[in-house]
Amino acid sequence: MKEFIDSFFNDISIVACAVALVFAVVQLISIVQKLSIISDLLKTNFKKEVKTCDNCSYAILPNSKFCYHCGNELFLHCPNCQANMPKDAIYCPSCKRRMWLTGNVNGKQGKNGD
Repeated sequence: MKEFIDSFFNDISIVACAVALVFAVVQLISIVQKLSIISDLLKTNFKKEVKTCDNCSYAILPNSKFCYHCGNELFLHCPNCQANMPKDAIYCPSCKRRMWLTGNVNGKQGKNGD
């Protein structure tokens, strides 16, 4: 009977070790996947160009609507759909409306009379 009990506990400890090993491998795979995602994000963020304010030349934070240093508005608003667009845009990136050839000022016509 003692041999049976010793064998039984030996088998249980082997199974417990195997389960613990599988759990550790699953956790390790999860960590590697997360590190890969973080690495990809860091690579894309470092590749982005740093933009500067056209008024004061300070660096602009991503997705900023105004320069945090001088308050300059960084985008124009399309008169058709009110989407944000760069000041030098020829077409609205949202509704494809053609902007003015010169004088990109909100609500004012340029040379082509659009």
